[in-house]
Amino acid sequence: MEAISIYIKTNPHIMTPKHIIISALLLSFGLIGKSQTLNRINLKVTNNNTYIRSVELVADSVVLHIDMKGNIRMSSIDSTDVDYWTQFDGQYKQGKIKSLGNTEIDYYTNFDGMDKAGKLKSVGDVLITYYDVFDGQQDLGRIKSIGNIQFTYNTNLNGLDNIGKLNAIGDEKIVYYDRFDSDKIQGKIKSIGASTINYYTVFDGDDKNGLLKSISGNDPYINVID
Repeated sequence: MEAISIYIKTNPHIMTPKHIIISALLLSFGLIGKSQTLNRINLKVTNNNTYIRSVELVADSVVLHIDMKGNIRMSSIDSTDVDYWTQFDGQYKQGKIKSLGNTEIDYYTNFDGMDKAGKLKSVGDVLITYYDVFDGQQDLGRIKSIGNIQFTYNTNLNGLDNIGKLNAIGDEKIVYYDRFDSDKIQGKIKSIGASTINYYTVFDGDDKNGLLKSISGNDPYINVID
């Protein structure tokens, strides 16, 4: 089975074509027919930090690859047939993907508000929403939901140390080290769902202080990448 990769915004540092094709082929055996499903959270790991590189969700038969800037790439699970919107469809849709196989793709226009114009609106029956002016300036333009999967971000109600950082993807809660932890690890991810990220402390020696020690727990969505 062949997989096709389509780009909404190009960012070559997210995933390689090999990763995308493998991901799409694996998904094709178990996820077709579901409305929207969180597939995996790609966690980049280095000696002294871990961070979320991208998130993958499945909407109908399309895999959505979302980086932490909100850029969305799409890859089809089961089709190489692509159709595009034309100049007659308006400036906010022109040249963008209209369908992948039997899955229709739509975009917001100026009639939906200028803060959303041109952004991905729906994949099949799955609606994508964004934080707007009524949600405040802090999260303006960020992804709010994909189908029934909500994206939330830290506010001052979550403490003053990690405001603006991703707080949760659906039921996957993300927690960060804060001012009550060593200054070497403040702001780093502490846990994602059932997985905990541990770092060496000053008690382990100055040469190890702040370096990654272990990732414990078995969260089914965590995919560690190098």
